[in-house]
Amino acid sequence: YLTIWYGVYNRQTRQLTYASAGHPPTVLLSQTATDGIQAQQLKLPGIPIGMFSDSEYVNGQCEIPPSSTLYVFSDGIYEIQQPDGYSSTVAVCVSTILMRCSTKFTVLTVSKPLAMIAPCCK
Repeated sequence: YLTIWYGVYNRQTRQLTYASAGHPPTVLLSQTATDGIQAQQLKLPGIPIGMFSDSEYVNGQCEIPPSSTLYVFSDGIYEIQQPDGYSSTVAVCVSTILMRCSTKFTVLTVSKPLAMIAPCCK
């Protein structure tokens, strides 16, 4: 089986249509009117491809504001075992992206409430 996040961007309408099959959420960072950073986790339900032959997937849509950045990453970025024996989490990965972009940000999600973001360790 495999996980995937797939997106199709329409440049004319600035619309992104996306779907996920068990993949970590993509993070969309956009500037707010008050010069802060707004983060959206583009996450949808979906199990990895190949686990069940009758799996169905849904897609989502969002508008991409000007000067936005879209972060698409593999689960391998945070599942690397650290010297202390622990692996990181999606929340820590998202937190690290946010910490490097701004100290002032708002966290939103597209599909469901975000669990508390763990503080950045490094």
